[in-house]
Amino acid sequence: MLPGTVVVYTDNSVSLPLLTAYALARHAPRPLKRLYQRRDAMMDRLVSEYRAALEFRDRRAEEAKS
Repeated sequence: MLPGTVVVYTDNSVSLPLLTAYALARHAPRPLKRLYQRRDAMMDRLVSEYRAALEFRDRRAEEAKS
């Protein structure tokens, strides 16, 4: 056992609100990321990187055949 520790047997419905309240009280809130507003740009980047990876894979496969 670890000295100075406390073991608590509790249900999630009790412990989660307590831990959440503790975390919110100890740390300042983070700025919001507003990901939904950047969704189109992120999706375009994802698709372009996927296509680039496919081209790279196909190019390597062709080089391996040669």
